[in-house]
Amino acid sequence: MESYQRKKTGSFLLNSKTRKLVKKAIIIVEKIIINNG
Repeated sequence: MESYQRKKTGSFLLNSKTRKLVKKAIIIVEKIIINNG
């Protein structure tokens, strides 16, 4: 049970990091599109 909880927490932290990276990537892509447009 404890290891399951730890895995869950680890994946949650990973997901939040991934979400931040995805948001940054989307912002960068939008800027590029706006500049090219």
